[in-house]
Amino acid sequence: FIADDNRLLQFNRDGKFVKQIGKKGRGPGEYSGIMHFDVNEQADRILIQGEYESNTYNLNGDFIQNPKFQGSLFYFCNSSRIAFYSPTDEKRTRNLLITDKNLNPLYEFHNHNPRPVTRLKHASAPFYHFKNNLYFKEHYNDTVVSVNDSTLTPHIILKEGNLLLDKNFDLQPTGNWEDLMKQLEKVKDQLTLENIWESNRFIFITYIKGVGPLAKSRLKLIYDKKTLKLYASHEKGFINDFDNGIDFWPAGVFHDSLMVYYSEAFELKSHVTSNAFRNSNPLCPVEKKKLEQLVNSLNENDNPVLMIVKLKE
Repeated sequence: FIADDNRLLQFNRDGKFVKQIGKKGRGPGEYSGIMHFDVNEQADRILIQGEYESNTYNLNGDFIQNPKFQGSLFYFCNSSRIAFYSPTDEKRTRNLLITDKNLNPLYEFHNHNPRPVTRLKHASAPFYHFKNNLYFKEHYNDTVVSVNDSTLTPHIILKEGNLLLDKNFDLQPTGNWEDLMKQLEKVKDQLTLENIWESNRFIFITYIKGVGPLAKSRLKLIYDKKTLKLYASHEKGFINDFDNGIDFWPAGVFHDSLMVYYSEAFELKSHVTSNAFRNSNPLCPVEKKKLEQLVNSLNENDNPVLMIVKLKE
């Protein structure tokens, strides 16, 4: 399942488009936009958080209900438990609420190292699924934990030290753009964790550098669990020298070993018709030809093109 702001699309493991779940609109079973979603195959449920509403569907895409969710983000812990996340500060410390599949509250957890109340709001804490477990890391806590019903179990420790954005940093009111940029310039190299993905062998970590208009670059790291070595990736991620298509960084890891990324059809067409691509010499010229044939069959308004990469063990 891949989502952009306006639609949730299902693909099979061969990368072929299957169907769209729901559609944009304001009627029953429709959404104003997609802010977040999660899927649990065992529970036969898809949860979608829109801009103004929340919907649940089965895996066939049939609309079930329009419930009121308990937090800003939600994730399946398993087929019978859902974790709802809310951003925290010193006045609101509850970050996790665990409910049953009917959204009845069961357990709650609190952030014991919250930020002060500030004008600057953080992105939500990253969550991910791995080996049928749910993991997350709260900002300014060094431990990635596994969410297991009534307990949070330590899984990974990230020694981020003083690389992170100062927890007390806040934007002071200013009447002009120049003063605002001076404030942002002071933290342009400080980091905020954006997401984590884990496979059987690797952990992929992305940090945002800077804040606001200056937050234009990413620090992308790969940790090899077998060799215990940490690598910094190119800012674009994995350079695609296989067919010289679009460079790659996982937008998700599925079945513990499949990395998934997607490109809009118009972006792929623009890349493949560029002089840089035409003059390139990939490792597999035959695959380059196949990519050109694929792009020639696309319309700029077609569904996104899915990239699936099988990780070596």
